[in-house]
Amino acid sequence: MPGGTELSGSYLLVPIRAYGWPTFSHTDVPAVEPVVPSLEAWTDYSTTMRTTMVFQLSVNLFNEGAGTAVLSFPNGNFRPDVISLLRRNKIGWFRTSNPRNLTALQNAGIQPRYQCDLTLYAEVETTYAVLRAAGFTLEVTDAMTQQKLQSGQYNGS
Repeated sequence: MPGGTELSGSYLLVPIRAYGWPTFSHTDVPAVEPVVPSLEAWTDYSTTMRTTMVFQLSVNLFNEGAGTAVLSFPNGNFRPDVISLLRRNKIGWFRTSNPRNLTALQNAGIQPRYQCDLTLYAEVETTYAVLRAAGFTLEVTDAMTQQKLQSGQYNGS
């Protein structure tokens, strides 16, 4: 709990869910595992997944002026400084909850406490390595005549 009587706050950012569908992109990267020389130019690939996530930002305001400050949250996304901050960080502001009065008795005195939840969304990106198959040779033969019909090699590319 913050000490003193100056306006202060705390927040908690909680991911809620993914929204929509993810997009993927793949990039060739040098092989991680040792490579058999017969496979020649062997590479693995890196997959990047992008999806939109919805977050809840719970903001708590304490002490003098908390009641007035929390009333500016519901339309805060219309302020030019907030708009530029959101655009610069590629964050969308979806909605705001009604401010809640949580004023309580603290150290034998009344401490003003207010809370408001903001629902935000942003595109998040996750990258992970994918190891390709080590490769294999194949041979297709006729069961009756044992004649070779086709043969080849797959090296994972």
